Amino acid sequence: MMLWMALECAWTFRIPENLIGITVVAVGVTLPDALAALAVAKQGFGPMAYSSAIGSCTFDICVGLGLPWIFYLAFKGQLGHGSDFILVNSKNIWIQVLALLGVLVLQVQAVRAWNWSLSWELALPLFGMYFVFIIEALILDLVVF
Repeated sequence: MMLWMALECAWTFRIPENLIGITVVAVGVTLPDALAALAVAKQGFGPMAYSSAIGSCTFDICVGLGLPWIFYLAFKGQLGHGSDFILVNSKNIWIQVLALLGVLVLQVQAVRAWNWSLSWELALPLFGMYFVFIIEALILDLVVF
């Protein structure tokens, strides 16, 4: 439902679907995990909160993309589809994947620089990395390619 409404808004206001995906949909599916990590961190388990955030993203990518694909391949005959691939409509997805990997490396380095402790001072660079990624994605989708 959330995805359908986000796409309808994107089409209505002529906002690129990719932008809706990396902002509205990403926040919508990540918010419950973030709240759980916040609750755990308030109980004094910062490493568990950080591990939860990284693990949640890994799970979303590997299982969230992999499991539907396995079901599609298993039932494509019954669905009347013969294709073994789905076209991703993004000319620059490889740049965004590299940027995400770079953000992950920078994130781990930032946490390491703060002696593996989560603090308000660490929150600013982490938010900064996210906003730089959003700006990079916008430039790639709207201007460059």
